[in-house]
This record gives sequence, structure tokens and C-alpha cells, in this order.
Amino acid sequence: LLLIIIICLLMLMLSPLYRTALEGPSNTGGRHSFIYSRTEQMTSAMAMISKDTCLSFHKRTIEDDYLLFQTGKGCASYVGFIGGEQPVFIGSRCIVGNIVHEILHALGFQHEHTRLDRENYITIFAENIIDRSLTGMEKNFKKHNGETFSLPYDIQSILHYGRQFFSANGKPTIIANEYEGPMGQRANLTWTDIEKVRKLYRCGELC
Repeated sequence: LLLIIIICLLMLMLSPLYRTALEGPSNTGGRHSFIYSRTEQMTSAMAMISKDTCLSFHKRTIEDDYLLFQTGKGCASYVGFIGGEQPVFIGSRCIVGNIVHEILHALGFQHEHTRLDRENYITIFAENIIDRSLTGMEKNFKKHNGETFSLPYDIQSILHYGRQFFSANGKPTIIANEYEGPMGQRANLTWTDIEKVRKLYRCGELC
């Protein structure tokens, strides 16, 4: 399924940052039929992003730059625009919210828990992260100097990991310093998720 993002050409302005957790596509038979079987989930994910922003999506025709949804071992994406055929990997356990999460990476957004001010809100337990020396998964927990648009830290963001994400031993990889509610939800975009998209793509100004 070939899809390209139409966002008032602002996609071309994103920097080509690499998400280190990227996994290659599966080479197993039937990978194309698997992706087509997930069409409803992928279109639902795109609709969730479009609903409250100025971004829209359409099927690729002749565009040089586009997103290509591919079968993967898990859910993964590059962060930001890289040009040409840009893969978004969809694994068998990826639900709509996971796909939204990955599309937001492709749109240029880092994980919420990698903000520079995270220590005010969460604590990371690097020693509990799965196979750190083999997979490099701890890089998904490294801080990034990303644009926050002066929005508050959002522990409920769809881009935030949950308490035991990538745990090697069942112990927490992230705990909230004070917040006691759910963390790592993949049900919906939060207000801050929406505002980040609207601010980065200047919704209301150019679109």
C-alpha cells in the first residue's frame, strides 16, 4: 500500500533523523497480503491524525517522496523526512494506536519520554531495558533536544512509552515521579499530541 502525505509541502522541511529501533521488513511469504489485510487499521490511523489537524493522506500516484507501509517484525519508523520511498514497518501486534505512533515519528516527532526535561516527571531504569548490549533498544530512551513548542510534558501522550516497555526482567523501565494514572496508552491522540502536529505544520496558517 503506497501512501504519500500531503501537508502543504511542509514535509520537505523535516530533518532526516534516524530512529535507532528501526527493524527491517520480514522476508516471510505472504508479507504483501498481510499488509493489505491491515488496510483498515492503517487508514484508521491516518484518519485519527487528520481529524484534528490540517494533515491529509492519499494513495501514491507518481510522487517521488512517500510512505511505504511494509511488514516488519515490530512497529517501527524513521523519525522525520528522509526522501524517496520511506518505510513504516507494521508487525502482527501493531494496533491502530501503534500505527499512529509510527506515522507521527515519520512526521518528525520524537518520543515524549525523551524530552530534555523528563527528569521532572519520570525516572528511567536503564538496567531493566531488554538486551541492551545486543539490540541497542536503550537508544529509544535517550534524551533528544526536540522541539516542544513550550507545551507541557504529556505522560499520557501516544508517543510516550509505558511502565514496562522493553523490559528485560518484568521490572519497570519507566516510572512516573508523581503521576499515578496510565502511561503508554495507544488509544487516542492527546491534546498535546494534536497541538504538536498543528504547531509544527502551522495548521491554520498555510493549509
